[in-house]
Amino acid sequence: MQRDLHHRTRRHARALVVNDDSAISLLLALVAEELELVPLVAHTHKEASRLLLEGPPFAVVITASLAHASTPWSWLDALQTRQETLATTRGIPPAPVMLVSAHNPTMFDGYEDHGVTDVIPAPFELGEFTTRLQRLLA
Repeated sequence: MQRDLHHRTRRHARALVVNDDSAISLLLALVAEELELVPLVAHTHKEASRLLLEGPPFAVVITASLAHASTPWSWLDALQTRQETLATTRGIPPAPVMLVSAHNPTMFDGYEDHGVTDVIPAPFELGEFTTRLQRLLA
């Protein structure tokens, strides 16, 4: 019975997909849908920030560092700050953040200090991505 309740509640949970590449965004959104999440896609930080503030909370944020960011941490730090603000002002717990990046993985050493839960280097196997996303949602 508990598993069935979890199954029903995830069906309406939202996933924020942030990536400036439309094809990758579509792929990540399709995986989220397969896991019965409702994906919302943002192609810019500004768009993602707006979506964070609208509607119910997100179950997960799947993001790239985005090519136009001034540093790999600038967007991630801003995301962490926005999520902490929502936690303080609205009681919305921060969503786990999965970073998908083609950058050298050592660039993201210490990612936990910037609010990131998991880093998956691109290119990646779809099965590995799905498994790691399921783990974040468990």
